[in-house]
Formats: sequence, structure tokens, C-alpha cells
Amino acid sequence: MPFTNLTEAINSWLMGTLTTKNTVLYVVDGNLLNDINAYSVYDIEEVTLIQNAMAQVSGAIQQQQLVLVTTKRKTSHKAGICSAGQLFGTGREAASGAHDPKFSVNLYHQYYLSLYQNRQRLQYGISLNYLRDVYPQAKNDESAYNPPLHIDRFRVQAYLTTQLGNHNTMQLNIGYAPQRMAEKVSTNDPREKTAYTYTNRQPLFMPSLRLHSVILKNLNNDLSVAYVPGVGSTQESLQGFYLYGTDSFKVRNNINSKDRLQQLVIRDHLSYIKNLGAWNLEPSLDIMYKKLKKKNETNSYSVNDNQSGINPVQTSTSFTSYGPVKIYLLTPSLTLFYRNIFNVQAGWLQNLSHRYSDKMKRTFPFVSTSLDVLRTFVPAAKASVKLFASYATGGDFADIQDTLKDFVPVNQPVNAAFPYYGTAYDSAWHMMTAGAVFHAWNNRLMINYSFERRHFNTAMELNLPPNYTRVYMPECRSYTHRLGVQVKIIETLQAQWLSGINATHMKNEIYAPFLIPGAAVKTTAWSGGWVNRLRYKAILLGCDILYYPDAMLMSRTSSNITMNKTNAWLLQNLYGGYQWQRGKLKGLEVYAATRNLAQSDKYDLSDGRRYYGIGFKMCLNKE
Repeated sequence: MPFTNLTEAINSWLMGTLTTKNTVLYVVDGNLLNDINAYSVYDIEEVTLIQNAMAQVSGAIQQQQLVLVTTKRKTSHKAGICSAGQLFGTGREAASGAHDPKFSVNLYHQYYLSLYQNRQRLQYGISLNYLRDVYPQAKNDESAYNPPLHIDRFRVQAYLTTQLGNHNTMQLNIGYAPQRMAEKVSTNDPREKTAYTYTNRQPLFMPSLRLHSVILKNLNNDLSVAYVPGVGSTQESLQGFYLYGTDSFKVRNNINSKDRLQQLVIRDHLSYIKNLGAWNLEPSLDIMYKKLKKKNETNSYSVNDNQSGINPVQTSTSFTSYGPVKIYLLTPSLTLFYRNIFNVQAGWLQNLSHRYSDKMKRTFPFVSTSLDVLRTFVPAAKASVKLFASYATGGDFADIQDTLKDFVPVNQPVNAAFPYYGTAYDSAWHMMTAGAVFHAWNNRLMINYSFERRHFNTAMELNLPPNYTRVYMPECRSYTHRLGVQVKIIETLQAQWLSGINATHMKNEIYAPFLIPGAAVKTTAWSGGWVNRLRYKAILLGCDILYYPDAMLMSRTSSNITMNKTNAWLLQNLYGGYQWQRGKLKGLEVYAATRNLAQSDKYDLSDGRRYYGIGFKMCLNKE
């Protein structure tokens, strides 16, 4: 499935349309400092949604979902080379109920190559990826796009893992993802001739180092360092000729913006495991240092030429900066667990940073526990009924989310979560989770239910006359129920069929007396997805459906506006492939796929883009 943002590919597996790019926090290989879209999908091994209040401690703010990502480390072979490619035509359909214009057809394509080698004490690998996506534009006689809005994204990921003596393992990762987004638009109306160009460059560089040491028996230490320096730039230019009656004038506008970002995270985790028969006791201490700094410089230049000969020139320069901010965090915890049946963890996060407010919160406790009820009484049971619960408090620790740009709006397509404008530094957020996971049928059936309650403050801007903006910090609460069922309907040597369906209900409350005195603004939403993966011998099939029942549809008339409910759905991914299992072509997979092939006619769950294409994947491994 073609995409430029990973959230577009996994939302049908997580919380449906409630999973958007601004509601997900990714942790890649234990590294908090990253951009998931700097990794090729071919480098990703596993994606896991964390349903635990400890997400607050890990930096998931407000309603963000914590997702752990594991990248591929091919260790089962001595060496190998992998390649992949995709070629898709991209089009676009009009919004529901709108006039059906014709859209341009362009190409989405990406190419991937990786090499790796494993030796006794040294493993290393590198991957190269190029991706190009083009946003389809409506065809008309007045405007020309040459080229249309497009993304050129290069991605390089390299890793090296080596043994240092008998008790130390070092892992070095280097990621580099330079991206360019650009477009050029011109109009050729006799009364209005314009030429607009836009270019944005983001050279994202992400090195990280991790050292695992066995200090003593059962005493382990993990030291990690991650650094992201970056300089992004945006250039916009508009040249125009305008004719109004007998008056004409020319306009030349130029805006140049430059972003400088520096992020440094040093983290040390010390843990000790004490064996007490079937019980284990694990005290741990986590120390983290963050340094963050961001600066923006914008220069604008404007010239207006008219017939009177007056040529007013306007120039301006503006600066905005964030930081430098230094954050010191200390997290002691104690974990007690009994086999794979029971565990409980408790601790607190202590903010040792500079106190900038007398009301600033410094201590954030947390506790988490789980119990397998069935295996408590029948230890050898093949089935499992695990209950879990957790509670945590958290705060804003000055994290900066700086990611590669794409075509997906922040809140597209449906987002019942609160928009993120900022946070209250002197407030503590509260999060509570509870639920159950049921495994049966030799782990072929899994049923997962979770309830989540969050309580936090967020910044909201209110525009007041004449030109005054005031920021409020209203109290916000959210209640989320998620139910997921995943079953391996068929599991034989020749055929496998995995099917999963999930549903999420989210209720939000904003207590904003400056908007509605004495009452709360309440919103609710249902969403989910249905996913299927089928293999029969060498044939591969896949289908993902996104749904949003009870979607609110607005209807306008000359006299009023009415809101009606409708059921919305989207055929997000349809896939068919063939994989050679023997002979010289063993391991080669070819496929055809579509994205956003069809959707409900009254409500849009996509931005209208459609993809149709083919691709291949192949690995050659040395035993």
C-alpha cells in the first residue's frame, strides 16, 4: 500500500479514523528521538500499540497513543541483499456532494535496496530508499501546475552492532532523510496572470548510540545517546499582473523561512533482577537528560508597482525561538513478577529541571499491574485470561515533534481528539487504563478490551475584538473504549487466514466556562477497522476496511444548517500477490494493489486520493 505517513497504513489496525498523525507517538527500537517517516516500511519488522498508562511517562501527551516500532535486524543468515519497488498511478475524486472536476494523473513510485552481513561479533547493514509522491490537481483552463505539489524523499538507514568484550554490546544507528516538497502554479487569465513557486527542504539527520553492559550477575545497564540537528528551509515566491478596468499593477512577493533545530537526549537505565524462586524482584533507575532548541527566521520582501509610478517596497524580518531548554528526569521503579502470571510495577518520575513556576509539578507517580486469572488456577492451561490496570500522572517535558512534511492534514480525516496548541506547564495529567486480554485456540484467537480515562489541560486560543487573542487552559477529559478481535481462521501448511476487527468509542469533555458557563462541550465518536491477510500456497491476498459509524453530516440550506448522522466506510487497501517458494526465483514476490478504491458516497474518510499500481519484493540470503 503506498503512503508517505505510516499512520495512513496502520490506522485500520489501531483505532480507525481516531488514529491520525498527531495522535500517535512512535518509539523506534527504544529511541524516543526519531521521526517514523524517516524509516522505509521495508525496514520495519513490528508495530505494537501500548495500552498502558505508562505511555504518559514515555512522553505521550494528552490523547496520544504510544506505538512501539521494531526495525528489522536480519540475524538468521550470514549475509543478504533485499530489493523492492512500487509504481502506482495517483488520481483523485471529488468530495462527496461536490461538482466532479477532472484531476490530473501522476505517478507514485519508490525503490528500496538493503545489504547486511552478520559475523560472530559484528553485524551491520545499510538500506537506501527513494520515494516520490504527487498530489493530484484539478484540471482547468485558468491554472497550470508545472510541476504539481510533490514530495521527493530519500532515506538512508545504517546500523552496526558489535560485541565489546564479553559483557558489552554496542549498537550504532545512523539515519539520514533529506526531503524536498515543491510546486509551481501559474495562471493565464487576461486580467490576472500569476506565477507561484513553493519549495520546502528538510534534511533530517538522526544518529544514535546504545551501549548495553552486564556489570555484575543480574545487574544490567543501558546507556543511549540520540541527537537530531537540522536546518530546514522554505521559499515562497509570487509574481503577478492584475488588471482592474483601466488600472493595472504588478506584485512581487518573496518569503524565505529557515528553521534550526537541535535535540539531544541522553538516557541511562540501570536494573537489577533478584531471583526469589518462582518470583522475581527488579528495582530499576532511569536517568534522562534532554536539551532542546528551535529557532525560526523569516524574511519577507514585497514590491507593488502601479501606473502612478509609486513603487512601495516592504521588507520585514521576524524571529521566533524555543529554548534552549534543559530537562533532567529521574525515574526509580520497582517491579515484582511471578512467572508469566502476575506482575506489578510502581514508581515515580521526578522532574529535577529548573523551577520556572512555584506551581510547577515535580513528582509524577505511576503503578501498573496484570494478572492471568486462568493460569493462576491452572498453570498449564493453553488458554489465557489476563486482566490489566494502570494509573500514571505526567506533564509537559518540553518535547519537540519535528517531522517530515506530507500531504495529510493534521486532523485528516476524522479526529475526535483535542487539537494540540500547547500545554500547561504547571499542571499534571492523569491517565487510568483497565482491561482484559483473552487468548485461546492455541493462540489463534485473541480478544482484547481496554478502557482509558485521561484528564489534562490544553491551551485554546480565543479571538476577541478588535484584534486581541487570549489563551485559556481549560480542563479536558476523555473516555475511550476499545474492543479488538483477531483470529487465525485457517492455519495449515498450505493456507493461512488472519482476520481482525476493532472498534473504538471516544467521548471528550471540555470544561470551558469562557465558552459555555457552567457546562461542558461534549463530543463522541465511533471508529474502527477490519483487516484480513490470506495466503494459499504462493498466493497472497489482503483487504483493509476503515469505518466511521454515526458520522455527522452537515447540510446547508438558504435558511438553516442541519446535522444528520450517516455511516461512512472506506476500502482502504486491496492487495493481491504471488510469492515464489522454490527455484531460482525463491523469495520473489510480485503484487498488485489499490488504495482508497471505494468509499461511502455521503461522507469522505479520505482526501480523495486514489492509487493503483504494482510492486515487487525480493531477498537473496546466504546461509
